[in-house]
This record gives sequence, structure tokens and C-alpha cells, in this order.
Amino acid sequence: MKMNTIELPPPVPDESESLRQYRKLLEKREAEAAKAARSLPDSLPLVLEIGCGHGHFLTSVAEKDPSRYYVGIDVAQGRIQRARRKTTLRDIPNLEFHLADARLFLSFLKPKQCSQIFVLFPDPFPKEKQKKHRLMQGEFLQTCHRILNTDGYLFFRTDVFDYFQEVLAWMEQNRDLFEPVSSEIWPAAETTVFENRAQKVHSQVFRRK
Repeated sequence: MKMNTIELPPPVPDESESLRQYRKLLEKREAEAAKAARSLPDSLPLVLEIGCGHGHFLTSVAEKDPSRYYVGIDVAQGRIQRARRKTTLRDIPNLEFHLADARLFLSFLKPKQCSQIFVLFPDPFPKEKQKKHRLMQGEFLQTCHRILNTDGYLFFRTDVFDYFQEVLAWMEQNRDLFEPVSSEIWPAAETTVFENRAQKVHSQVFRRK
């Protein structure tokens, strides 16, 4: 099941040039996401960070743990460029970063392909009418369940309490998919830019059933 963030109507002969160009852009992003997902190695357990920013967190974790393969994705090209520089400078062979939309990228992963998924400080879309765009809900969480292996972990961290409560409520309603576990298993790592700015942080780890 692919989770495209934007669904366009079927092409028609007289559609506008701007729509045709936008369609090509989406097709390019989908092809890039598919290529990146299919190139991942099968030799090590896979760990993902969705919205990796400048790569501070994932770089510090991957550097300490050569037993897993770490992949960070983000939709901001500048952030990915800075993250990739860290990989090059520190020479970390089990780490890579990709410019990709989370929903597209995850849609190309195999069932039970991942051992851990990190979602740190996703966009909270604070206005009431925007909350439907939050990442950590419904279809996305079901996809996380699909790609996590049995007993795999989903790590969630936010500085927005009502967002945190929403995710806990969804997990409570879907106890057949995930269960909360101790946050003591959270790996030690460099703090992210967003975490340094946060006044209070809310964290939870969920185990896939």
C-alpha cells in the first residue's frame, strides 16, 4: 500500500502546464523514494529516523552501534545536505540520509523490514484546522506497524503535550498493534536542535506486537 501525500486526478489532454509540471515533480519524488528504499542492505537490522533534520541524533547513535544500519529521511534538502556531510566527515559506513517524503519512502519498504523507528519532534501543526496533517496518526502508524518486525520499537518525542496525548490515545485504542514500554531503552545520543529549544519534552516508546 502506497501512502502518497497528494493524490492528483488522472491526467487529461488539456490540463494546465503547471499541473503537468507538478505531476512530473511528484513522479520524480516517488521514483527517488522507491530507489532509495530498494537500495537498503539486508545484512543488518534497519533503523529509521523520520524527519532527521541535520542528522545530529542519528549520527551519534549510528557511530556507537555498528550492529545496525541507520537511515534518516527528511523533506528539506538543506537539512539532508548537512546530515550527509556528517556521515562523510566521521566516516560512518552504517549510516545514510535521503531526501524523501516519509509516507512515500515507507510505502516502498517490506513488511517487518525495520527494527526501530524514531520520530522526533514532528511538525505539530498547532492550529485546530491543521491537526489533520499531523504525521503520528492513523495510516502512518499502521504503516509503522507493517514495516516493524515483531517486538520492534517505535520511539516518539514531542514538546507539544496535546499531540503526545493524541498519540497515546490512538495507541490505547489499537492495543493489538502496539504497547507502551519503558523509555529506559531510549539510546543515549546528541540532543537535536528542536530538543534544545523545547521547554518540556514528552517521550514514549511503543513495542510492536
